[in-house]
Amino acid sequence: MTSGPCADDDLLCQQVVELVTDYLEGVLSATTRGMLEHHLSICEECRVYFEQIQQVILGLSSIQPVTLTPTTRLAILEIFREVRPPAPLQGQSPE
Repeated sequence: MTSGPCADDDLLCQQVVELVTDYLEGVLSATTRGMLEHHLSICEECRVYFEQIQQVILGLSSIQPVTLTPTTRLAILEIFREVRPPAPLQGQSPE
């Protein structure tokens, strides 16, 4: 992806990256959607990125939620606390 616009395009590759989620959720205006689709039609790198995001979403949508026992949940939370202790509350000094 380039930092500037592709040839014959007003949209920057960085802007495409920022708009992909909104595009997939169907919340872009018709004008912006058209600009993004035009960019994807002329920019191979952005098209590959877009296809990768679609594959990630498809893969994640097939994951089934896991129900944890209370004991397992507490054990996982404790591991996270060891790796990254909670930030001190405002006005408190770190221990």
